[in-house]
Amino acid sequence: MSSNEQINSGQIVDIEQLSDEERKIYIAEKIQKYKLTFVVCFIYGLIALILFIVATFTSYGSVLYNDLAPFTITYILGTIVIIIFLANEIYNFKPRKFENKLGYDAEMCPDYWKLEYVKDPNSKDSNGKTFLDGANVNTLQFNYKCVLDETVFNKRRFKEIDNTKRLDDRKGYDIGVNNRLYIPLNNDEKFGKLNGKLPNEQIMNDFKKIAATMSGYEYKPVEKSLTKRSNNENVLTPLTGEFSGTNIPLSCDTVYPVYLASMDNENAKKNSNEPNNRFRCAYSRACGVPWSEAGCI
Repeated sequence: MSSNEQINSGQIVDIEQLSDEERKIYIAEKIQKYKLTFVVCFIYGLIALILFIVATFTSYGSVLYNDLAPFTITYILGTIVIIIFLANEIYNFKPRKFENKLGYDAEMCPDYWKLEYVKDPNSKDSNGKTFLDGANVNTLQFNYKCVLDETVFNKRRFKEIDNTKRLDDRKGYDIGVNNRLYIPLNNDEKFGKLNGKLPNEQIMNDFKKIAATMSGYEYKPVEKSLTKRSNNENVLTPLTGEFSGTNIPLSCDTVYPVYLASMDNENAKKNSNEPNNRFRCAYSRACGVPWSEAGCI
């Protein structure tokens, strides 16, 4: 097998080397193969049963045994071969790790969200500063954004429903300036569940930096400081008070999919045991929005 073929097919690994998300995807794919095999075998078996009944209990039996004998034998042997092949595919279906690179899903949005082109990502505020002023990022990754479709989801309704849940189950939604929906990534218990899903403090801090960048801020984990980059209209701003290093905003109505996919890719390259959707799934869990195309199941 050539090196290109190895890259495309992925490297076979032990299931213990897969992350939780990759393991779920592997199991789902194996179940899908099993169901397909079952359906194919059922169809072939049903046809074989019909032929058996016709051959045994009708006057056409002699035709099947004599005139159509080559067809009958070919069908029986073909059925056996196909069943053995499909059974072998399931038995030898092994988990694989694929090369970490941006795939077709990089521009895919959370379920039922809308993908919008950012007409002027470099628009400046009155001080001549952009939304990403001074950020160490590829601004081309911010040319598209996913936005919550308000014809499907009402932002204020999100907060109202969330407030009726048990305290442990609440996301902690809040509404900012310009009707922006967000949750604070802080140190209290309502963010504890997501914190437990991120494997270590480094990746947790990376996620906080990502959240800050997408909201128009810069987060420094060592100093635990949060700095507002500009007064640009795209910066997420609370109705009262200010965000801080222990109260970082995660926008739950706007996300930049290519940027987030790129951060996932970099994380998986640095950490070989990490899935290629770590931050997108963390976003999905934190904001309570499904993201099927990113593999967050």
